[in-house]
Amino acid sequence: MDYDPRDELAWRGLGNSHSALAKYAEALNAFQHALQCQPTASACAGTGDAGARLARYAEAITFYSSALKLDHDVALNYSDFIHALQATGKASEAVQMQVWASKLGYFDNDDEIE
Repeated sequence: MDYDPRDELAWRGLGNSHSALAKYAEALNAFQHALQCQPTASACAGTGDAGARLARYAEAITFYSSALKLDHDVALNYSDFIHALQATGKASEAVQMQVWASKLGYFDNDDEIE
């Protein structure tokens, strides 16, 4: 079976597989390869997720923000995005993100940021 090392979808799939197995360093590497192939919103979101799980919060914020700039409808892990904002001392941005995510239906209006 042939494979194309420049296939963004394949790299992103590998990143998702590693994430599902809690192998976040491997996931981050795969998502970064995906971004080199084609910088899609989904690849940015996956890179953000892996970075957040590795406590690389500033990097995660950058990639989550990039994902939203590329596609406002991209599926994001808003909880991890908000946690990354909080962990870097960006409490007001975390609140704004929670309001945004709530409007999109990701949180109940009663949910509060911890």
